[in-house]
Amino acid sequence: MKTKTHNPKELFHHPVYSRAVSIANPGHMHFIAGHTPADQDYKPLFVGDVVKQYYEVMRQLEITLQACGATWDDVVMRRVYVRDMDEFLNKIQTAPEQKHFWNIGSYPPSTLVEVSRLSHRDFLVEIDLVACNQA
Repeated sequence: MKTKTHNPKELFHHPVYSRAVSIANPGHMHFIAGHTPADQDYKPLFVGDVVKQYYEVMRQLEITLQACGATWDDVVMRRVYVRDMDEFLNKIQTAPEQKHFWNIGSYPPSTLVEVSRLSHRDFLVEIDLVACNQA
């Protein structure tokens, strides 16, 4: 499978996502449901801490990607839902000390949306993915 990211010069070049990705010979498509910072009983983890909740969601997504035979490099679309946009931008997206899951410059297309509530009132972030690989 070959992927190519597109960031047209005529458009603002966003620092943490690409405008589009093209996939040649997609192979297997993996549509990964929104993951939330919940334990095995669907109880919220790290209540009130968006950074810890974010890393818990990313940990769960990595487990799910592995179950699909995929990696972060196979992610071709990401959607992030947050309860507080400013907090997410300042503490996660633009914070230089935060861990990054994609290679710089190879980000998947992404949508980031602030919502008034997620499926539990204590969830601060939810993320879903689409991945594509030859696995």
